[in-house]
Amino acid sequence: MMFVSKFSLPLNTAKNIYLFLPTHAEKEQGFIHLMDTIKCITVTLRAKLIMVVGSQSQKSLQKFLHYDRFFNDVRYMIFEYYPNISTISGGIQTNDLIFAVSARPLTVSFNRRLELLPKILSRHFAEQNYVIIYPEQAEDTEID
Repeated sequence: MMFVSKFSLPLNTAKNIYLFLPTHAEKEQGFIHLMDTIKCITVTLRAKLIMVVGSQSQKSLQKFLHYDRFFNDVRYMIFEYYPNISTISGGIQTNDLIFAVSARPLTVSFNRRLELLPKILSRHFAEQNYVIIYPEQAEDTEID
């Protein structure tokens, strides 16, 4: 897993953590590890987790994450046009922390618009702390 981050505020001021997930993120190889990491950060910061997902992903995510009671208290925000998240930037406070999950080419949750994610975040969430997460990929996959 790889993290690309921009922090300008102290992390311990975060009240909410927004986790933006692309469609089919739960089918990626490192999804469980990703969610365990998000859980650990959320608990450490004593923040509330809000998962921003497409409607078709919400049910499969709830079913997939039922193994851990922590995820029963998660709030879901339905958003169909990920990564075009600029339209919901008004509801996110300055001290909220954003985790935006991307995907690498040739993975099940990849779409070409994800390549714009760093630009979208830097333009519309310049005040907030954010982290772009690139989940694990298979060891035999080559990166050019």
